Amino acid sequence: MFYSVKSNHKLIRPLPFDYSGMLSISNDVEGFGFSALKSFLKLINGRDETEWGKGFGLELSSSFFFYTENKNNFAYFRECRADSPESDFCDDLKELIRKGYIDTMHNTGDFLKPDSLTPGMLKNIVDEIKKNKLILPVFVNHGGTSNVSNIGNLDYHRGDDPNSRYYIGEILKVAGVKYFWSDMFYDNRDFWHYYDSLKYGIPRKSVFDWKLKDGSKLIGFRRYRNTERGPDHTVLGKQLQKINWRKFYAKNGDVSVYQHLAYIRDKDNVKFLEKKYFDKELRKPWEFLKKESDSGRLLILTQRRRLDYLYMMKNIKIKKKGNSVFLSSLPDCRHDLNYEGLTLLDSEIKKIICKDKEVEFVKYKDKIYVPFTEMEKI
Repeated sequence: MFYSVKSNHKLIRPLPFDYSGMLSISNDVEGFGFSALKSFLKLINGRDETEWGKGFGLELSSSFFFYTENKNNFAYFRECRADSPESDFCDDLKELIRKGYIDTMHNTGDFLKPDSLTPGMLKNIVDEIKKNKLILPVFVNHGGTSNVSNIGNLDYHRGDDPNSRYYIGEILKVAGVKYFWSDMFYDNRDFWHYYDSLKYGIPRKSVFDWKLKDGSKLIGFRRYRNTERGPDHTVLGKQLQKINWRKFYAKNGDVSVYQHLAYIRDKDNVKFLEKKYFDKELRKPWEFLKKESDSGRLLILTQRRRLDYLYMMKNIKIKKKGNSVFLSSLPDCRHDLNYEGLTLLDSEIKKIICKDKEVEFVKYKDKIYVPFTEMEKI
């Protein structure tokens, strides 16, 4: 359900500042219209009054589709064809990607049958990413066997097979994907998924190294689901209630909560999130998260910022000389580290140096920390 964040050096605090736990909401985007998603992200991330109510002042990012055959979803491209133009709202979508509120590619799209996706459509994605310099550090598989460009170990996963017409290796490269989630990387689903997790040797860690079929390596990450139905907005409160928060904080806990925030279920009926449906019951889990955040116990980050922090903690190498600290990475580290959030338990440190450059930091009580960059407003 959750994992402990570990420090590999006595000088490094496991979690930033005074926080005792860390969380992100991993939102699969299906069911969202673009306007509703933008309004909801503004509500959760901002503190100002919005058309949906007073902002919560938390952090939430989301995924998106490049293509969709489902009329209930928005997508980057207007139609499922190689020469499709952008959707009308695409400038706003690209701005949310640039600001970091959309940091996750939800596969290449939402398809109803495998042959809906063509090599021409994949090339269109590559060209669009290059042209607009889109940075999408997180990739999350989507759906079942119709979505053959998923990546991982299951038989229908063809996206990381270089001999497949659905191979997306170039997309992952040009988008700067570092982190990915595959169908087997669940916590708390059911016996068979637990069995698959054991069968494929998936580490019991928040983040871990994973080798794809083409030999390339990404950083896999786990998501906490639930053992009932697929996670939708209606059960977010139940997901949070099942976490033993006393133990979570005592163990420097970390969790990525798997969600479909657009789905609102009432028995067998499904509605899609709009302002009129965001009622008192749906607000409750967000009010709980705000309370925990405001207390200083729980650090809530976008998916990319949380994963960057975990990857940094896994790979950081530190050496102290006098009142200076020198930062580097372990030999098998494949990416530059983002040191935001790094907290050192020595307020006498005068300099933090990485690659001959000084890293800015702030003194706080008996420690110092590298602050997180403030995200631009939506």
